[in-house]
Amino acid sequence: MTPFMSVIMLGGLACGMGLILLMPAIFEWLRPKDAQPIAIDNTWSRNDTVFAQNFRRLAGSWWGISAHVNSPHVGISAGQIVDTPVLAQNLTTGPDVWLKKEVWTRENLILGSNNQARALLSDGFADLGSGCAVERWVHAEQSVSLGQDTVVNARVTSCEHIHLERGCQTQLLYAPTIEWSGQSLPIPIDVPSHVRRWFRRRKISEAGRSWDVPRFGTLDETVFVNGDLILDNEADVDFSLVVRGNLYIRKGALIAGNLKAHGDLVVENSAVIGSLTCKGRLVVGAGSSIQGCLMGGSLVWLGDGVIIGRPDFLQAVSGQCVILTGKGVVHGRIHAVTKLIEVQR
Repeated sequence: MTPFMSVIMLGGLACGMGLILLMPAIFEWLRPKDAQPIAIDNTWSRNDTVFAQNFRRLAGSWWGISAHVNSPHVGISAGQIVDTPVLAQNLTTGPDVWLKKEVWTRENLILGSNNQARALLSDGFADLGSGCAVERWVHAEQSVSLGQDTVVNARVTSCEHIHLERGCQTQLLYAPTIEWSGQSLPIPIDVPSHVRRWFRRRKISEAGRSWDVPRFGTLDETVFVNGDLILDNEADVDFSLVVRGNLYIRKGALIAGNLKAHGDLVVENSAVIGSLTCKGRLVVGAGSSIQGCLMGGSLVWLGDGVIIGRPDFLQAVSGQCVILTGKGVVHGRIHAVTKLIEVQR
């Protein structure tokens, strides 16, 4: 046998062994399949009120057989356990009531302190006392008010207004106006002094050794910064900015573009017309106003007096963990990906 034939045989043996390993995949590929893939409609998941709408559609036929429908007001005294769905025009409960099934009121829903519930739907307003616990969701056509230390494990939605007191926790909030009252805390990130640099309109200060600033085109385009950066001394910036490091915005800054940081992003008592995005911690300090959306990495922290979005321009706040401190307003949606949204005590 010649060396050439030996090489051919060894190559054929290697190809044969490889073909044997690929046989299961080839058989799966040759199996008959449907002419078209199964159509999947996931638009429902983008609607924050999907659960309330589905329950309203499901329970609509129950109103004709409910004993509470014709009653103008239904009251449940303290300590009772209700294991059937409650449908009423108005509902008021005392403390320590356990509502094991869904509740739907045509007008107003008022729960006492330390109530437990599965899901709550109101065509008027919903007022939950302190220490309540809701297993799934709360929705009201007018307004929702959550008392101190109330926990809703899924979502709270309203067509008009949501107010949260200290200690409230939930995963998702959606309303044209979301307000909260908590404890005012200092910014949880120390701004290092060795990276202090500042912007002026149409000028970027001279770069240090750790970063440089390549400029491209006009001010309407994006400026990229390598390393950490501080915008200081009432910075006035009218272009978008991408920082490949940590970005710190000190007091009195006015930013007209979008901001993105590969590390932490801290805004301290400033105004940003665009959006904020970072891979690390996103901190919006006291008195800041952000008209765009916020997307943080490990943490989103909103300080005292912050305003996000406008009533006619709803925005979203999203992060792995969202902490609300002091008093603030978000017009739109707040979503915590892995942990519950928490209003600081």
